Amino acid sequence: MQYKTDSWLEERLKKNVYNLIIDSADNYSFSLETQVSSPGLICSKVPSERVDLLSSLVKHDFDLIDINVLLETELKSLRNRKSDSLSVREANIQDEKILTSIAFEGFSKDRFHKDPKINNEHASQVKADWVRNYVLGKRGDLSLVVEDKDKNVLGFLLIITKSNNDCVIDLIAMDQNKRGLGAGSIIVGAIHDFLPKTNSVYVGTQLSNHQSINFYSKLGFKIHSTTFMLHKHI
Repeated sequence: MQYKTDSWLEERLKKNVYNLIIDSADNYSFSLETQVSSPGLICSKVPSERVDLLSSLVKHDFDLIDINVLLETELKSLRNRKSDSLSVREANIQDEKILTSIAFEGFSKDRFHKDPKINNEHASQVKADWVRNYVLGKRGDLSLVVEDKDKNVLGFLLIITKSNNDCVIDLIAMDQNKRGLGAGSIIVGAIHDFLPKTNSVYVGTQLSNHQSINFYSKLGFKIHSTTFMLHKHI
């Protein structure tokens, strides 16, 4: 068990940020906190089968923020919906402004927004800079946008590819004013076109985000695993 500094998050949350790295057999020791400095945030991810470790962290003033659900589908089972009015293309630098705006406004149920001790504007900036790094080529492997016939961007999909030909949906968001048009299912289905050699597709969401879970279930995803997400402010 060890702490790792997250300098990228520190810049956006305006405080020290540490990720508590836990091995499968670890038990939490309060003495480890001599390694961290306040004001700060300690983040920890605990496999859901480690209820004993969850209990130990809660006793040491960690808050259970949410339960992450990792979903999976084989590419051949992923619904590939098409549309005459919507199209998908790779993002480019000209998309930076609209994509960061969609990201800034598009999230409320992630762990940063759900933590009452994190400023909502800082939490939104995390998402905006996340997609900006993709557009600038600093993170991830593939960024897609979905647009209508008038070339209005409706949303984006960010993907990380793995060496085993699996891929991970790193972030996805639709313009809040243009939802309900089927853009989300169109852009996820486009993985067939842009990454046709993919074996399996993974995506994480929150157990409390029923709308998201229902969305992915309709596309063919099934639950792979769950993880407790904890924060401690010092």
